[in-house]
Amino acid sequence: MTQWGERPQAPDDLFEGMEELRVLNLWRVVFLPSPPRSLSLLTKLQTLYLCDCHLKNVSAIGELETLVILGFGHSYLEELPREIGNLTHLRMLDLTQCKLQRISPGVISSLKRLEELYVISSFNSLQWVVEEGGKGENMVNLTELLSLSNLTHLETFLPYAKFPRGINHFKNLERFWILIKDGEKRNWSPKEGYRNKLELHLDTEIPIDGWINVLLKKTETLRLTWKGAKNVLNDLITPESLVKLKSLCLYDCEGLEYLIDAVDFIPDNIFPNLESLKIDCVDNLKMICHGELPARSFSELRRLDLRNLRELMHLWKDPTEVVSLRNLRHVQKLEVNQEIEQEEHLVKAWEVEQEIEQEEHLDKELEVNQEIGYEEHLDDNDDDHEN
Repeated sequence: MTQWGERPQAPDDLFEGMEELRVLNLWRVVFLPSPPRSLSLLTKLQTLYLCDCHLKNVSAIGELETLVILGFGHSYLEELPREIGNLTHLRMLDLTQCKLQRISPGVISSLKRLEELYVISSFNSLQWVVEEGGKGENMVNLTELLSLSNLTHLETFLPYAKFPRGINHFKNLERFWILIKDGEKRNWSPKEGYRNKLELHLDTEIPIDGWINVLLKKTETLRLTWKGAKNVLNDLITPESLVKLKSLCLYDCEGLEYLIDAVDFIPDNIFPNLESLKIDCVDNLKMICHGELPARSFSELRRLDLRNLRELMHLWKDPTEVVSLRNLRHVQKLEVNQEIEQEEHLVKAWEVEQEIEQEEHLDKELEVNQEIGYEEHLDDNDDDHEN
């Protein structure tokens, strides 16, 4: 791996004779302590991308007032200085994986024409704040982000607990990858799947605010960790919010007993476009669905992945308590991976396995991978336990 000291240091005359340049893309260069003085000659520059570069003082970039696109992706950049706020024509700012420590107050809100903002994995040391008194050097005022009325593309981390409630934030977003989480620790899942991705990691039973439902209506990939809710779709999220969803992952949803309980409440349609469903480490889940759903529900589901669900008794039961998997008839790949520690959970896992083998509604070409791991834990006082 190339060390920073082995990378080329840009000479001061690097950009002389390039006054007509419109687009500049530099990769793995060193600008220490600042960019070459000749950078100021590029008065017609509209796109500047500094990718995987070592940067320190980038104040001089604020003089390039014709810039429309500015990117620092994967570069070492500690501070976004106040001079960047002079770039009032800027429409795209990419700060992906920059490990920023500081963003000068007023910079983000000055970029009023900004349409695209990418700060994924850049805010690991920064904190969004909404209080007027939040002026620490590692704090960014959330109201600056919310003031960007032209924003259509956003990739960022947002602290749910600090968000003003009852306001329709981000109603104009067309593309996004957003992690919404209580607390400071941020674990990003890989950027894969479909274009609009939302990750919700919440430790509350309070129904989500309306602005998140607005995002959910546009979301195609949803990763959900939610503590306390027994029935996410009935208690916390309205089914009509998920009509565009194509990939759903439920992970560590403590308290969740059913993905859908349709015995007393039958939605008109649920998951009409869902193609992939993964449920992992949801300890109290009894079944995916309890009750009967309209025919189009799960009609596009092709992959079902169930892992570490120790209380799972059935995949699906209709209102008469008869096992029925008709809504899963289009599934092409089914994976069931259970790590069992108690005999009672082992019996449940076997029952689920038998249901799958005997269900006549499932696709005859269905690829099934089932793995049940059982390790019996002997009590220290067991007579058979050797001393």
